[in-house]
Amino acid sequence: GREHLDRAQKLLPEVSGGEVDKLEAPIAVDAEEARAASRQVALLQGDLDAESALTSQPPKSLDPARSRAWLEVRKAEVERMSAVYEKATAGGTGGRDQAAALIETRKAQVYESDLALLDAVAAAVEAAGDAGLARQMRELAAQRREAVFTAYARCLDHVAAWGHDAGGQSALCRAGLGRLVGRYEEPLEYAPDSDGRVIVGAAAKAAGALR
Repeated sequence: GREHLDRAQKLLPEVSGGEVDKLEAPIAVDAEEARAASRQVALLQGDLDAESALTSQPPKSLDPARSRAWLEVRKAEVERMSAVYEKATAGGTGGRDQAAALIETRKAQVYESDLALLDAVAAAVEAAGDAGLARQMRELAAQRREAVFTAYARCLDHVAAWGHDAGGQSALCRAGLGRLVGRYEEPLEYAPDSDGRVIVGAAAKAAGALR
């Protein structure tokens, strides 16, 4: 898959360089089609990077030295995924909001998987005597928690901008927010607070923002 996507990416400048395609319609490729193809390639590359990140699991032994090596690999995979997805949505408006909602959901799922892994590995390496690595993992977990909230919130914003939600992305995002705050007893609602915090549920709106 990566091989074909890399080849497609190398071919894209040839069809989006501004030269009028010599073929007649409907075979001819116009500039907007080339841009759409470029976004699709970036989206698929991001999906592959997300899968790669999700399959990068910590060593079963949870040995501090091997866990440190795993952490570096996992961070690199997640950062690469984020960069590719950002490229796919750069400057996206209007019709791209639907794809952007999918991307934010995908990013949030990867970040969310990091939370449980980092907490578990941090406890193990701390018990093994590497408090510094445990602290580093917990700090990263805190960053991931903020990133999950941001991604789910962006997902809901993109759904609202798109105007309809045939794929049910908003339900997935609200469920994700519910998992983070441990609330499953009522349908969750999202709204941005004045300072950008995430608010979920009617009770939360009355009491203040839940982060």
